[in-house]
Amino acid sequence: MDGSGDAFPNSETLFRQALSEADPVPSLLQLLDAHPGWRSMRDLVFAYFDEVEQNPSRAQKLASVLARLSESPASASQPIKEILCRELCDSHFKLPRDDEVKEYGPNNTWLLESLLSGMSLHYGLACCADQLGSIDDGLNPPIFGARDPELVMGTCIQILLGGHVLVSEMAGTYRKTAESIAKKLKKHKAAGAVTEPNALRVLELTITYAEAGLKPEHSRLDVWELLFPASA
Repeated sequence: MDGSGDAFPNSETLFRQALSEADPVPSLLQLLDAHPGWRSMRDLVFAYFDEVEQNPSRAQKLASVLARLSESPASASQPIKEILCRELCDSHFKLPRDDEVKEYGPNNTWLLESLLSGMSLHYGLACCADQLGSIDDGLNPPIFGARDPELVMGTCIQILLGGHVLVSEMAGTYRKTAESIAKKLKKHKAAGAVTEPNALRVLELTITYAEAGLKPEHSRLDVWELLFPASA
């Protein structure tokens, strides 16, 4: 991300260094306590996004770090959980990008965004309209032909990680039944929206997951490895 408006000197670099530690939480807390405020949390979110986009296999570990951070005893200076949630909601599917990758594959920007969003849903870090709307983008049928595969796969990634949110009150006006989700995904499969073998398996797994009721205990934190095993 652009560091021209860093919260403090080298903030994003320092957050990335902290995220690379065996246990990042103490260093992250130290940085946030030394530099309280939403700008520091924003830079932490940017650093987290950058780390995941460079190495998606670290997404689950780093998202779990943020979850632990958000549940840490509140510092004297700020409510970490609330600020982190707000900054994630301000970032998911919203950040301007000069290097957007549209080609389907492990570097596809939409799929990486979906991975980040799905992790936020899974760990209860954030649940906002842009995330839920992006799931609808891949569920709803196109006007003509088949839905773009990256949209369908982005939706599958988020559902396999945090689909339980969609059938809960947290989804608000985006709330759905598991049955309706399975039905829409089946239509995409029948239309041939997805043909790549690993993607097709992930689509079928998502359908099975929806048919089983989207229970959080059956979510798949390994969805990225299933979709792109060679990059794991």
